[in-house]
Amino acid sequence: MRSLLSLGALVLAASGVACKYEAPAFRLSASDGKTYTEKSLVGKPTFIFFLKKNCPADPKATPGINSLAKELAGKAQVLVVMDGTLAEVRANAVKVGLSVPVLADTKGVVIRGFKVERGADFTFVATKTGKPRYPEIWTGVSRAHLEKAVAAMRKHGAALPALKLASISKSTISGCMF
Repeated sequence: MRSLLSLGALVLAASGVACKYEAPAFRLSASDGKTYTEKSLVGKPTFIFFLKKNCPADPKATPGINSLAKELAGKAQVLVVMDGTLAEVRANAVKVGLSVPVLADTKGVVIRGFKVERGADFTFVATKTGKPRYPEIWTGVSRAHLEKAVAAMRKHGAALPALKLASISKSTISGCMF
């Protein structure tokens, strides 16, 4: 059994998209009224975008995030983690037009746990069982970054539809430092 697991790890590492980092443990309230934990990331491919409240880049990134969520409906979940209280997160989500669940990272546990540096950074979790893991943090949102992330998710077995990504900026949108 051990050799089989080692072989699986080797195959993932060879593909260049090994999910080498473990997601931090958390329990956060979200704008949709639900509570999310790291276990919420297991079983369904998940994109996680990190936005800084009141950061000027937010309004530029949110149409693409909303569009991605719409294209992936039923196939993957799209979440946003934002610094601030639930009330601040809800107000900011309305302000920038987010239509996806926004998790209130009041104490920065998830932001620091994922080692995120700037608003508009993102990652994905494609763990089917066990502890949620991720391969890297992409710095800023762009069509090229999302295309790489989607390709990597597919290599991890995610059955994702062909995506248009037309509303995602070709140039990288990056936000304020956390």
